[in-house]
Amino acid sequence: MKVVGVLGNTSGRPGQATEPQGYFVSTDSAIVYSPRPLFLPDWAKRFTAQAAIAVRICRLGKCIAPRFAHRYWDAATVALRTTPRDAPTASDTLANVWDGAIVVGQWVNIDHDAPHDPLAMQACIDDNEVWTATMGQLQCPVDHVIAHVSQHCTLKMGDIVMLGLLEPEHTLTRNTRLTATLQGQQVMRLWIK
Repeated sequence: MKVVGVLGNTSGRPGQATEPQGYFVSTDSAIVYSPRPLFLPDWAKRFTAQAAIAVRICRLGKCIAPRFAHRYWDAATVALRTTPRDAPTASDTLANVWDGAIVVGQWVNIDHDAPHDPLAMQACIDDNEVWTATMGQLQCPVDHVIAHVSQHCTLKMGDIVMLGLLEPEHTLTRNTRLTATLQGQQVMRLWIK
């Protein structure tokens, strides 16, 4: 299992891009699932986080056409990418694979046949809203993201695609609580220690 995150997909005009500006990749060993706490390690003094709407891949796929991409994901949640900012690994690949680099909320199953509004998320740190977004704000829509990623690597069941990291980055501090909702349903309750 892998995590593929999209960079720069939430600024600009929604629905105008057919492929994302860039990606990052992380491993399953870097994932912390909510409600487990996130322990910030001692090897860095400052960590930041960015939230994103994430989807779960439910079928094996390679070279998927955008018109069929909705068949390849079945659930969504809110996910965080946490990054060390003052450590030797801050600018290299290891910044995406440390234990806790990705935090994933509880999955909400999506019925593609039922009419629904674009998925909306909200995230708060200690009850202060820090991120809000909807899938309708993505420059490159979810089906195009999945199609583009599948041109370069095989998508497998359980893979996670983070659709666009939200700005601004927020500094994480110990003894704070981060909560997130998707479509009004709480999907993340995370203590930062």
